[in-house]
Amino acid sequence: MNWRWTSFVCAGCVWGAGAVAWAEMGGDEGGTAKTAAASEESALVVDVQEAIAWALEGNRGLAVEKVGVERGAVAAEQAWAGIRNWEVAPVGSGREGDVASRREVGVEGRWTSSLGTRVYGSASAKEWDFDEVGTGHTRRSEVRVGVEQPLLKGFGRLEREEPGVVADEAWRAARRSLERKRSALVVQVVECWEAARYQERQVAADEEQSARLERLCALAEVRERRGNAGHTEVLRLAWQLGEARQRVENGRAALEIRLRELADLMGVGRERRIVLGESPLLEVAPPEEGQAVEVAWRERPEITQAEEDVGAARRGVKVARRGLLPEVSAVAEKAWWGEGESWSDAMGGGDGEWVVGVEGRMPLRMADARLEVSDRELAVRAAEGRLELARDTVALEVRSALAEWRRAQAALRLARENRLRAEERGELARALFEAGRGMADAVSDAETDVSAGVLGEAAAERDASVSAYRLLHAMGRLLDTPEELL
Repeated sequence: MNWRWTSFVCAGCVWGAGAVAWAEMGGDEGGTAKTAAASEESALVVDVQEAIAWALEGNRGLAVEKVGVERGAVAAEQAWAGIRNWEVAPVGSGREGDVASRREVGVEGRWTSSLGTRVYGSASAKEWDFDEVGTGHTRRSEVRVGVEQPLLKGFGRLEREEPGVVADEAWRAARRSLERKRSALVVQVVECWEAARYQERQVAADEEQSARLERLCALAEVRERRGNAGHTEVLRLAWQLGEARQRVENGRAALEIRLRELADLMGVGRERRIVLGESPLLEVAPPEEGQAVEVAWRERPEITQAEEDVGAARRGVKVARRGLLPEVSAVAEKAWWGEGESWSDAMGGGDGEWVVGVEGRMPLRMADARLEVSDRELAVRAAEGRLELARDTVALEVRSALAEWRRAQAALRLARENRLRAEERGELARALFEAGRGMADAVSDAETDVSAGVLGEAAAERDASVSAYRLLHAMGRLLDTPEELL
């Protein structure tokens, strides 16, 4: 299959939307046609690719989804900021009493690495006044630095970076969901555009039939007065003319509704008048069924998401098993301090003191931790089942879309042949009737067949176009998905 088509169409869509907007602002100074002045009442001429570009840029539902993706990016940044964090904060306090007063100022800071190593430090100066009890003033300075390293539970990146990894996964899941919704929106726009196009062609066909029937009715009335036609033939043609006129009115109303739906999908407002431009049928050359399924498994972001969910569930088991380990940390700390009645005495801290040791904590009740491990193991089985189900679902969608595309292509060939035969019969029947050699009933039947043939071809072209877009959507090749999401 010509996979380069997708990038070409996407670029063409963006170019087409920009060209339309440029023309609306008066950028086309040559002799080409311009859209009317930009207003709610101006007509916007779009082909199907331009309609897609407008929708991808301005659809309101898609805009809401994009905000959700942006929030996911912010949440991921917040999660990683909480992991690789450092903090420096001033501290201070003051207390005044009847007997004594106390004041303290200082600064403290901490930093935690991705391995769980915690480095901390503080510096403070404290002052006590006990004049009422005769002990005088006491000044104290203290500097403390230390490092703490978990040895079992809490050691390494697995536990420490888990919140950030989970946030990144949630962000990628939101982006993958957005990509599929963008692709689904393209199909929805094509369906609406083709439905409006079919309705437009139906109105045109009914108008042409009305004009032909009006001439035939006048001719039949003349022939009836001459005795060459029966009154029932005239009544039948008149009835067909009334039916055609009624279809024209109904079709115009239905077309207006379709165009408003299309304007809403494009994000240009329901009041904006849309005019459908010419758009050739999308031609695709899909691979064989098995290869098409394999392409979809590679290109559909929900398959990648299901695979990532399996990996996340297995990682969750490892994290849960860490919960069964005791909390053991190695600690090294050094402190300097000084104390005296004056600040000069308090600042002479000397060599200070080293403290090195091991701290541990092991809860006796481990039922919750064991249940967490069991729950995570079941989550792995559920994720693996969802992955297999997703693959089967995608394979079914691809096979169904491929079968529908093949059916639509065959139906289109037959519909074009039938339309040509119906038009030939209609021309012959009208010629015979106008020459006085045919019956009005034969003309009436032929007109019915011509209308059915024209609308049958229009419906077949609509189905062929929609089926091609649905096939590319099922295979994941309708829009280019960023590589990091696959």
